[in-house]
Amino acid sequence: MPSESVPSATPPRLWPGGITESGGDFTVDAERVAPELGLTPEAFWQALQNGAISSVVERGEGEHLGSTRLTLRYFARSWCATLRE
Repeated sequence: MPSESVPSATPPRLWPGGITESGGDFTVDAERVAPELGLTPEAFWQALQNGAISSVVERGEGEHLGSTRLTLRYFARSWCATLRE
C-alpha cells in the first residue's frame, strides 16, 4: 500500500514584542498592543470582535523585500511594527 507524505507543519516564528507568525498569519499579544491603542486587553478583544479594530499586513518588495509591516488601527489611534528578516 503506497504511503502519502503529509507536509510537515512549520513551527510558529516568534518575533520580539509578543508577535507570532504562523503560516503567513500574525498574532499580536493583546496585553502588549492594547495600551498602545488606549485600551485594556479586555476592551481590545471587545473592540476587535465588534470590528472597531482593523489590521493591515504589508509585505515589502524590491529593496524592502524581507520586511513586513503590521498595523492595527482603533479610531484615531494606531500601532505599527516593522519586522525584518
